[in-house]
Amino acid sequence: MAPRRSTFALESPPKKKGASNDSEVEEFLQEGEVLTDITKNKWKLGKSIGAGGFGKIYLASQNLYGPVDSNAKYVIKVEPHKNGPLFVEMNFYLRVAKLDMIDNWVARHELKNLGIPYYVGCGSHTSNGKRYRFLIMPRFGTNLHNVFCKTGQCFTPKTSFTLASYIIDILEYIHSYGYVHSDIKGSNLVIGRDNQAPIYLLDFGLSAKYLDSHGNHKPYLSDARIAHNGTLEFTSRDAHTGAHSRRGDLEILAYVLIKWLCGKLPWEDKLSDPEEVASMKNSAMANIPRFLSLCFEDSKPPSALVEYVKYVVSMSFDAKPNYKYCKRIFKKGVQDVGSVFDGKLSFEFNNARGVKRKKCQMQGNSEAENIPVKKKKKLIRPDLKPLTARQLLNSQNINRITRTVKNKLARTRHRKAQLGDHEDFDWAKIIASNPEKKTSHTPPKKTRLSSISLSSTVPDPSAKVQPPASVLIKRIEESPEFQNPTPAMRFQIDRMKQRLYEIPHQCAPNKRTKNESNHHNGTAEAGKSSSGYVNGVNGKLKSSLERNCSLRSKKIKSSNVPAKKDKDTLTAPITTKRKLSFDSRTHSSRNRKRLRSSNVSLV
Repeated sequence: MAPRRSTFALESPPKKKGASNDSEVEEFLQEGEVLTDITKNKWKLGKSIGAGGFGKIYLASQNLYGPVDSNAKYVIKVEPHKNGPLFVEMNFYLRVAKLDMIDNWVARHELKNLGIPYYVGCGSHTSNGKRYRFLIMPRFGTNLHNVFCKTGQCFTPKTSFTLASYIIDILEYIHSYGYVHSDIKGSNLVIGRDNQAPIYLLDFGLSAKYLDSHGNHKPYLSDARIAHNGTLEFTSRDAHTGAHSRRGDLEILAYVLIKWLCGKLPWEDKLSDPEEVASMKNSAMANIPRFLSLCFEDSKPPSALVEYVKYVVSMSFDAKPNYKYCKRIFKKGVQDVGSVFDGKLSFEFNNARGVKRKKCQMQGNSEAENIPVKKKKKLIRPDLKPLTARQLLNSQNINRITRTVKNKLARTRHRKAQLGDHEDFDWAKIIASNPEKKTSHTPPKKTRLSSISLSSTVPDPSAKVQPPASVLIKRIEESPEFQNPTPAMRFQIDRMKQRLYEIPHQCAPNKRTKNESNHHNGTAEAGKSSSGYVNGVNGKLKSSLERNCSLRSKKIKSSNVPAKKDKDTLTAPITTKRKLSFDSRTHSSRNRKRLRSSNVSLV
């Protein structure tokens, strides 16, 4: 028979480590506030009935005009928007827990019911400038942890194995959609009401996908970021390393089942040390008879429990559990004690063995999830002592804390080498040694291929003669910086060669540059003082420039004077100015224009 919508009750899931401050949620979401879910349905908040791991749980109703009484059919789980677990849980419900999906599964597997809460609604809400996420679900009864405390911290074998059989059905459904729960325990298991499933599994905030995008089981990989996730007392060995698997859920159920049957686990006093707990679990599963003998001190453990634990240990990491075999083991465990496997649960006080146990706290507060929280490390600084005279002199190093003896000795030797003996210190000697000259430091010039320029200025006799351009290009190509040239560098060098050895300048007809106009209007004396080409331009470049510039001078004069062909008009010396620049970083138009530009003046 498929599950139907009906009334449930829900009370206080366990509080998780790293949870947000409950007062933060309680302060800004008051009773009577209206929330709107993603389908535009409005919900009115009632009173808070419990605190979850990361927020608050409120009664809720769609009746906006009346009070939300204690008979409300729904509850709303609210957490600050910055928290992650409720976001994970909302996505799980949207993908896995739709009512029609649950109904189809129940009908296909011929089950009476299935303890998966169905999705009702979810959304975001802003109140007083703060954002919250909320999830709406049916209301359930009390959780098994509270029942466990009231019944003497021990369930009967029939109740324990019947609960385990229901949980196996729930895990099979979750695993079929590629998820693992990772946090099975009494405070996440609640009792249903009326004709619904006897038990429901809640809190999917730590659920995770064990399948990749291709439908394959993820490989075994340890992840320190999520290591020891879940409730430390029941966390599986895989979860202690940060891995997720289906056998991990079955192992968690084994620990919970042992706790229900005997009331304790060997590592419950070591929960402050996750690594110690993980080591004890590895030892326990390596020697199952010894492990169970520590749990059941004065009695023999049920044979069905021994068989189930051995089966869990025999599973490989990516193996698919045999759910029917597990249910047959639990059915056999009920029959071994002379009971009928009818699916009924009986919670009665059961502490006949008189085992001494810890005081059980109600509402699951004693079972906090071990969710990693970043803790600020305290910086332990050594006691600051008054500085000595040597430390005052060496002020550049007094702020650095040297923690090792080796560094301290090296630091001491360095100070002695710099300052010498403190008693022999003399300012007169230091001043006489010209300290300014010693301390002045000119950084070496970096060899950089920045530019090659040719200018028409008169050479200075005292200045060094610039080598020819061909020599400069050869030096550039043989320099260490040019051993592995980039395409841009190679391109620029080729352009330089082409300009130097072929046609260095193409005069634009009937167009003057600014420099040409200035030189044309200048005096002849200025032209006579020029020396023609700069040092470094070879004869071939000179003849090429003269030939091209002769043509240009005739065109310039023809614009003002009637055309007269006279080869003797070029009597004044020719002044040229040419600059070739090389930039290995860019091929910008500015550089290309600079490479093509050439200024020619006639005086």
